[in-house]
Amino acid sequence: MRNLITHTYAQLERALAAGAAPLQPSWEQTALALTDAICSLLRAPVTTQVRPVTPDRTGSV
Repeated sequence: MRNLITHTYAQLERALAAGAAPLQPSWEQTALALTDAICSLLRAPVTTQVRPVTPDRTGSV
């Protein structure tokens, strides 16, 4: 999540510095979109099925 926060704000700053249109029109909208993304990640379903471990090419697990 740290990368999501860092890159989201860096992307906004980069767009503003370049004079380009950012994905969100303001810092507040960016914060709201980021909050939605983080909440969605935290509330996402968890896979409970366990995959079997397979050995790699060298034969070790």
